[in-house]
Amino acid sequence: MASADRVEPPAAARANGEAGRRGGWIAAAAVLAGVAVHAVLLGAVALDCHLDIYPSHRGNPADEAYFLQRIWQVAFGAPATRTLLWNEVGSGLVRGLHFEPGLALYVPLVRLWPDVGTLVLGQALLISLGALPAYAIGRRLAGDRAAAVLLAWAWLAAAAGWRMGSGEFRPFVSSVPFMAGALAAALAGRAGWAFALALAAASFREEVAFFVLAAVPAVAWAGRGEGRGRTAWWALAGAALAWIAVLRAFHGGATRFVDLAGMPRAVIENLLHPVPIDPTSPSPQDPSWSEIGTYLWTTLGPGAALAPLAPLWALGMAFQAVAYKVSFAALAGLPRLHSYQYLAPVLAVLPALQAAALGRLSRWGARAAVRVWRGLEEAPVRAWVARAGAAAILAAQVAAFRAEPPLHWGPAIAWLRGQRVVSAGHEPPWPLLRRIPAAEPVLASTTLSRLVAARPVVYSTADWRTPEERARVVGAVAWAAMLESESWEEDLRAAGFEAVGQAGGVRVFHRPSGPPRPSPPLTPGAPLPP
Repeated sequence: MASADRVEPPAAARANGEAGRRGGWIAAAAVLAGVAVHAVLLGAVALDCHLDIYPSHRGNPADEAYFLQRIWQVAFGAPATRTLLWNEVGSGLVRGLHFEPGLALYVPLVRLWPDVGTLVLGQALLISLGALPAYAIGRRLAGDRAAAVLLAWAWLAAAAGWRMGSGEFRPFVSSVPFMAGALAAALAGRAGWAFALALAAASFREEVAFFVLAAVPAVAWAGRGEGRGRTAWWALAGAALAWIAVLRAFHGGATRFVDLAGMPRAVIENLLHPVPIDPTSPSPQDPSWSEIGTYLWTTLGPGAALAPLAPLWALGMAFQAVAYKVSFAALAGLPRLHSYQYLAPVLAVLPALQAAALGRLSRWGARAAVRVWRGLEEAPVRAWVARAGAAAILAAQVAAFRAEPPLHWGPAIAWLRGQRVVSAGHEPPWPLLRRIPAAEPVLASTTLSRLVAARPVVYSTADWRTPEERARVVGAVAWAAMLESESWEEDLRAAGFEAVGQAGGVRVFHRPSGPPRPSPPLTPGAPLPP
């Protein structure tokens, strides 16, 4: 009997270990299955939206052309020459109005498939991969593996991710999985990974470093009393501060945030005196805080209602929300999917807020249950409370996703309902656009510029406005792709262009004689050369 007593504990330990490993594999498979399904659906939606040549859901298609041009030049070794966006500065992958060296991540993909579709598909995949750190955060803060899986699925169902993924390509959105990963690594006490992932997140937009700093107090509180936890949140803060130093030293003159130290002050001023929204909006007035709350509720989902149970995480999210109050104003008056990029850092913190709130709720619920029902063990009750809460969040998230809110839900909902976004009744223009030689400079309508940007030189009609500018850019190309609604046909005909085809509301023109005088690529916004 004594021998049996000595054997049982190791056997029980082995059984528990095997059960734990089996549970870990099941949880990993469940999360990866969710990521795969989400990536396929969101990728299909994003590609469907990309194929729409009349994209009402896009803010400025020339922005996508600009991103593709910068990445394409690096991928194929072309000179760093900016020929798009008159209000931009600098040229190349790094030097621009924003500091976005993280775009280098897309260089190998564009090398394989030089098209804007590559960018939107890569962006959709990154949003899907954000469920992996969401699961890790849930495992750490909620304290239960099954609850963490449900929270990862809830993150995949978040309308904010679908809105960002079904809109145009924006580098800011790519920071989401890296910022969430940095938080997950810091919560796990992995300082090196926290530092590296925080730097990676900040490389997609200069403001991200400030949002990482805003989350540091919550990370520090979660890891209090743990040596590795203290090291990790210092690594997180160090990465953000190091990136801010890089911005000030290397890029301060080219970014919108020239005085980066003034960003907290700018946030406070934005709160007290919000900047007016675009006057072209149907309702040009500053939104009320109730409107902003409604917007956050319908976009982030009911899981954000747990904010009172996780105040430090809520404060980090509030800093980000206030920083972009003007963007919420723009959305309230003129909803456009490209503006949802500003939710990227908010979405990255959302799983931590939900998991921390569930962890606290499960502790309170388990203690109360043990006091009421004698004989109960606290650990199993905590697990079931966390699972029930996570299931409720997932159900509410799906319900909010399917609801019809007052704001524009974008093409994702239409696609999931079987309504294709690609403009109906139009012949696809792709065969016609392929007739333009890939090495030739081309002048394109702003809407079409993103479809022909995989070349050394592409110009957008929106950047050339005066008669002198129009004549100059027409004289610099031999090919042009125009929408039927464009008013450039007279300029093209006068310069010797001939129509070579028409399809899907698109017309392509060619000048057989070529440009009258070859010249270096023109830079929009710069003084025209004599």
